[in-house]
Amino acid sequence: MDGTKIDRLWKDAGWRGALTVLMGSPQLSKDGRVWQHVDLDREEIRFAKILRDGTFSSGERTLIEIAASLFNHNVTVNLWGAFNRLDEQSTEVAIAAICNFARIRGLDNHFTNRDISQLNRNVRQR
Repeated sequence: MDGTKIDRLWKDAGWRGALTVLMGSPQLSKDGRVWQHVDLDREEIRFAKILRDGTFSSGERTLIEIAASLFNHNVTVNLWGAFNRLDEQSTEVAIAAICNFARIRGLDNHFTNRDISQLNRNVRQR
């Protein structure tokens, strides 16, 4: 994965939020069902196609829905329902995505404001 493209896209709030989820989740960062629909060159993530795949666990699907919502203002997520479906690790990823989207720093959360190189390590391992 091209780090300079990610650096450029990271400047956009929607991309920051979505990439935090997709690259920060150990399950999704290695999942071909997700990455076949991410095109960094065309600067698009085809969330509708990703979500049409009915084989995701409820937690994976919820994280993808949160990423889609951060990426596209037309997608809405009920956070009460979403956070009730997520385990602790996925909750941390979702909160980090929201924090990165909003550029909130200083929260006591080891996922918040992760360095892009740390996120890239997850993707390279897939």
